[in-house]
Amino acid sequence: MSVALLGAGIATFAQLYSPQGILPLLATDFRVDASQASLAISAATTGLALSVLPWSLVADRIGRVRAMRIALVSATVLGLLMPWCPWFEALLAIRVLEGIALGGIPGGD
Repeated sequence: MSVALLGAGIATFAQLYSPQGILPLLATDFRVDASQASLAISAATTGLALSVLPWSLVADRIGRVRAMRIALVSATVLGLLMPWCPWFEALLAIRVLEGIALGGIPGGD
């Protein structure tokens, strides 16, 4: 069980910081500067920080495994939508939602 939780934690932070390597490409594609492109990381981190406590309440109510399953599926679907964002603002909105979804992993622990 501990190994599975370790894997879930690593996967959470891998997904949280996955756009970091392509920030210069995001800046070029969306015609924004580097500080704006880095908002793609900050948006998800903010969503995660704001959602851990609410997710822990949800996990207490519906069960930890179910909450973590919902969080992982939601974060994966949102992560798969990210490449098709037509505007930078839409990308940021999806990243906030992805961060909120990812908050269910540490919140479910």
